Amino acid sequence: MSETGASLLNLADSWAKRADECAARAQSISDPERRADMLRFAGLWLSLTEPAKDELRGAYEWPRQRAA
Repeated sequence: MSETGASLLNLADSWAKRADECAARAQSISDPERRADMLRFAGLWLSLTEPAKDELRGAYEWPRQRAA
């Protein structure tokens, strides 16, 4: 794997961990609005992992289908 590919995977893993942290924190928040905000942050972090991992697909693989 190229150095760029490895660094993209490291970034994607880091972002996924941040998403997990936000989701875990959301469980301990009693205020519904603040909990929803934290879950949105988790979703944003998680969404950052998608483009990074898609760039690493092989030349003969179809792009992943996005949910409608």
